Amino acid sequence: MNECIVESTKDYLLLMRSGIDVISLKDKSESLYRYWCTCEQRIIQITEQISEDNFWYNLCELIDLDSKLCIVKSLYTQKEKFGFFDTISYEKIIEFSHTDSGFFNHEMCGYNLKEQGHSSIIFFARNMAASKQIFLKERKEQTSV
Repeated sequence: MNECIVESTKDYLLLMRSGIDVISLKDKSESLYRYWCTCEQRIIQITEQISEDNFWYNLCELIDLDSKLCIVKSLYTQKEKFGFFDTISYEKIIEFSHTDSGFFNHEMCGYNLKEQGHSSIIFFARNMAASKQIFLKERKEQTSV
């Protein structure tokens, strides 16, 4: 697998796990391990059920889940390998993942939180909750017609 090309969900999950020992994660924090596995399972579920009808919403959710895993991986790695964030608990890492995932790509692309990002799907995960409500409303309207 070339790190720049992900051809399957399995490739993606292997890439995300590279540099992090998920088994030792379980020994250090059962809750962080469960959180990681829950995100992975949701990614698998989405990619197995993705269709033309739900693609755009699911893409936003995948971007959000990717951001969550990136945040967990980064903070956990820094905490374990470099001693950074010694005062931050594993539960706090989960909390940061939830609260910051919507802004992760925005900041990684060099924007500060006050700046408007350009029109790109990568920034849509930030509006995930609104997107989900719109998607569910549209699906309900389509099925009732």
